[in-house]
Amino acid sequence: MILATSNLGAYEAVLLIAAEGPEGLPVYKAIDGVSSRYCSQSGIIKRLKLLREAGLLYERPGEKKSQVYLSASEKLIDQLRDALMERRDVA
Repeated sequence: MILATSNLGAYEAVLLIAAEGPEGLPVYKAIDGVSSRYCSQSGIIKRLKLLREAGLLYERPGEKKSQVYLSASEKLIDQLRDALMERRDVA
């Protein structure tokens, strides 16, 4: 999870992907959906790649040959839930 939280744009992209459920979200839509101004697209892509390699994001082909969908693993969902609940308890 630290891989995503070190880049706010990547964290935002992960939240967008997780919100889509098991169907996932195309990579380009996740990146385009990021509204944080303090990150680059290449930085987000790099973090998403690391999360895929760590098994926290699943990858599947899209409708087009060049399209890739990402969805959150159960482990990632659990980590997000824990982090958000911890934050809620602190606030």
